Amino acid sequence: MSGQIDSVGGKVKVEIHKVFRVLITIMLVLPLLGVTVIVATGTKQLSPFMVLFAIGQILMIRYVFITLAFRLLSKGSLMRLRDVLDLEWC
Repeated sequence: MSGQIDSVGGKVKVEIHKVFRVLITIMLVLPLLGVTVIVATGTKQLSPFMVLFAIGQILMIRYVFITLAFRLLSKGSLMRLRDVLDLEWC
């Protein structure tokens, strides 16, 4: 987090750390990599169900795991920011 505080208000910019960006990218690419390897090896068992399963994995990783992780991490960061600024929550 970065930002500035004035006497009237303040701005806080929240960013995802580069390490988390790399981990998120790896997690999102793994299902596509699996389907690509199956197609490249010439396996005759590639079914539409496998493609739908890979898409479902990507959506689940994106909307479930990443959302929960961001909520937990941002809650801790906001608590630390509150302690530094010595603010009371309404």
